[in-house]
Order: sequence, then structure tokens, then C-alpha cells
Amino acid sequence: MKQTGKVALCGLLAALSTVLMLAAYFPYLTYAIPALAGILFIAAVIEAGVSWAFGAYVATAILVFFLAETEAKLMFICFFGFYPILKCLIERLRIRLFEWVCKFACFNACMLLIYGLFTVLLGVSISEFEPWGIWGAVAFLAVGNVVFWIYDIAIGRVAQLYMARLHPAVGRILRRK
Repeated sequence: MKQTGKVALCGLLAALSTVLMLAAYFPYLTYAIPALAGILFIAAVIEAGVSWAFGAYVATAILVFFLAETEAKLMFICFFGFYPILKCLIERLRIRLFEWVCKFACFNACMLLIYGLFTVLLGVSISEFEPWGIWGAVAFLAVGNVVFWIYDIAIGRVAQLYMARLHPAVGRILRRK
């Protein structure tokens, strides 16, 4: 693909992801919208490569930092925005068990970072999990791991669907040879 095609595609995906993140201002979409906005970078990874996709993520993260709702922007910047790109790199390891260990380690580290940022920026504390206290936070993280496992599988299926349905058309549009 030509450089201009890569720039156009990544710019379009960054803009679309940024606009999608604005929907996080609606109640109950705080976690779903960052997850959907990050999935858009699958197309950038497939069509332009990891470095271009990461550049599109950085551009989006900068815009989202200034425009999006606080919780959603933290979720996007600290995990959901870059995870589909990172997933591509992790899956090059070719040892399934090690891949999953890396994925879950990344998820849990990012969620702990996000919780730490919530504590500092939003004033959320462990007392918010009352009456369960620390066990409520542990249970919340455990459920998050199950949802992450489903999300990871969904990203893989979306990538397969993209390759089967959209990749040939995008290639024609961008004049791939």
C-alpha cells in the first residue's frame, strides 16, 4: 500500500474512533464505547501494519484526552485503545499458553493502573465497594477477566470477518497491487 493510502486510512480510523468516543458521554456506555473504538484499529494493523496502527492510536489518544468523558478516556488510553494492536504482537509468540499469560498479565496490570488513576483523579476508594470491601474489588476484577477473555476472542473473530469481507474491498479502494 502506498504511504498516502496508509495516512488516509489511519487518519480516517483515528477520526472515527475519536467521534465514537464522544458517545461515551451517554450513560452506561463508559466501558463499551472504548472497547468498540479500539477494535477499529484492527483494520489499521491489517492494512498498514503495527507501527501505523500505533500512530493512529496515539493520535486518537491525544484527541480523546481533551474531548472524551473521564472514565471512558482512561479506559481507552490505558487499555482498550492499544490492546487490539498489542494482541497482534502477542499472538506472534506462537505458544498459546504463553500468549494467554501475557494477555491476562497485560489486562490485569492495566486495570490496576486504571483503578489507581481513578483513585487519584476521581477520588474513588476501596470504600466504594462496601459492603464487600476489598473482596468486592477482587470479585470485580475476576469478572473483568472473564469479560476480557470474551473480548479477546471477539477481537479475533472481528479480524477474521474483516479479512473475509472488507479486506479485499479496502485493498481495491486503496489500489493495492
